[in-house]
Amino acid sequence: RYGTVTGVQTCALPISENQKKLLTEKHINQSDHKGNTPLHLLTKYHSPDLYFNNLVKQFKKNIDKKNNKDQLPIHIVIDRAIQNSEEKKLDFNPAIATLFNEDKQNISRKDIIKYIIDKGQNGETILTYLCEKNTPLFIDRGNDQELKQKQLLAQKEILQYAIDKGNVKTFHLLYNKINNINKQSIAEYAIKNNKLEIIEYLCNDNTTYKTNNPIDTTSATIFALKEERDDEIITYLHTKAPNNIELSNTKMSRDIKLLDSRSEEHTSELQSQFRISYAVFCLKK
Repeated sequence: RYGTVTGVQTCALPISENQKKLLTEKHINQSDHKGNTPLHLLTKYHSPDLYFNNLVKQFKKNIDKKNNKDQLPIHIVIDRAIQNSEEKKLDFNPAIATLFNEDKQNISRKDIIKYIIDKGQNGETILTYLCEKNTPLFIDRGNDQELKQKQLLAQKEILQYAIDKGNVKTFHLLYNKINNINKQSIAEYAIKNNKLEIIEYLCNDNTTYKTNNPIDTTSATIFALKEERDDEIITYLHTKAPNNIELSNTKMSRDIKLLDSRSEEHTSELQSQFRISYAVFCLKK
């Protein structure tokens, strides 16, 4: 019914211990005419229980294989979790965590997290479970600097993706799971997207490992002004800046040049009294 490959046929039905022993490495790595591996069909038809988790570990070589619909096995479980969320008869979260954790090389973690973010509030529920279970978003790659850099870029990308989607709670969950992140660059991305709530969250973040990486609210205010962001954002950042934006001579001269380069034409475009006053204030310093 579900394919002609022995391993695929077996996984499409309830699996006994004897059947599991019959699955050779050759069978496990085969797929049917729809591109489904045994792990795809296991996630599609099997109940998410302890037995399921044990089988996932046996079929983990299929963890990053996509079927003809461009689905990873974990995509299928996430979709099943959302479809069953209203009935609450089955808890798919442990199965999702098992599949997620089996991606030891961080190959698909970024795309999986994006897929979860795309699910909105249902995705929040899944992500909350993963965070509460202390599931790492990315596996530490040791001393490999190239892989570490790729991981940092992936972390930044998923935070930016959450900002793009306007999902504040999801951003909070992800941000609190990431230690090594440049807050300034994330704040500037939030400023560009007019996400005041996220900007406030970043400015007021007092978690231990991020206090040594504070946001330069002076630079952020000037950045918001240059980007012509909403007055509400500029005003908020201005109130957070120390000593009403006292800038060093070097930094001030650079920022004045940037502001001055936009000349009178730019000044005439500033629509609020605050923007005009602020521009004049900077030029007088």
